[in-house]
Amino acid sequence: MKAIHLALGLALALVFGLLIGWNITPEHRPVVGSAPRAHEWPATQRAHLAEHPECAVCGSRKDLNVHHVIPFHVRPELELDRANLITLCRDHHFWFGHLGSWSSWNANVREDAAIWRAKIANRP
Repeated sequence: MKAIHLALGLALALVFGLLIGWNITPEHRPVVGSAPRAHEWPATQRAHLAEHPECAVCGSRKDLNVHHVIPFHVRPELELDRANLITLCRDHHFWFGHLGSWSSWNANVREDAAIWRAKIANRP
């Protein structure tokens, strides 16, 4: 029974991944478009989070994502460029980083995050 649940879970994950555009490589590295992530990406991500450990919008330290200001699929050469990264919590990654659509991006994410961070800090 456990094996059936595991197989079903893996099948659902694969179908979901295909629906949202994930590609699976033999190395099991995430692929964006046709370019696999650099082997250095996990270390770059960890270093960024160590330096910027909270959401740029709300200050949360939970469910953090490292967002590429200019998306990796648009400029793959900027994947590891720390100046192209911003920390956002999962919700703000979707709304501020991708404007409510994972297929979009916000070129002004830094400015928008700063504006809303100030609004949140100064709310009545």
